[in-house]
Amino acid sequence: MGLRDLLNKVIEYAQTPISDRDFLHHYNDAIHDLAMLYDTAKVRRTQTIACDDNTRWYPLTEGCLKIERVLTSYGNYYSFYEVRGNDSKREIKFAVMDTYTVYELFNQPAVNSMNDDITIDPAYFKAIAEYIAAKAIRKMDPDRSGELMANSVADAELANRNIRRANNPHRRVYAPRFR
Repeated sequence: MGLRDLLNKVIEYAQTPISDRDFLHHYNDAIHDLAMLYDTAKVRRTQTIACDDNTRWYPLTEGCLKIERVLTSYGNYYSFYEVRGNDSKREIKFAVMDTYTVYELFNQPAVNSMNDDITIDPAYFKAIAEYIAAKAIRKMDPDRSGELMANSVADAELANRNIRRANNPHRRVYAPRFR
């Protein structure tokens, strides 16, 4: 689904025409709000760092919001590291020398034209469409806008829960006792 298809869905929900400029403005607001609420709406990137000196600080990718997890060269979770710096420049220092895989979280990139690619998970498309429709008709029909916004929040929560459930390798599966 592209931005044009999403715009058509928004027009269907709002039952009024929406310009491309307004759509892009509200779309960027929607993905920003989703990324602030849910880690599943953020962009994930990995980086491999070969630590050959445990007193040295290694740079993280610019714009990194937080580290999701760090794995050792054997694939084990590693938690003995320090992070310092601000949003523009962060660095990491490890306690033990090894090769680490660092999973970083970033904000969604802003969309500037209708031809740009969508990087957010497709599970959020319905919530985004309802959010944009609610913002577009906010002044014309406040009651319908509030209803669409409530639906958007509920659908975003459901999408987040489903993404987490599908991507959780450590979820518990219960089986009946053997008799």
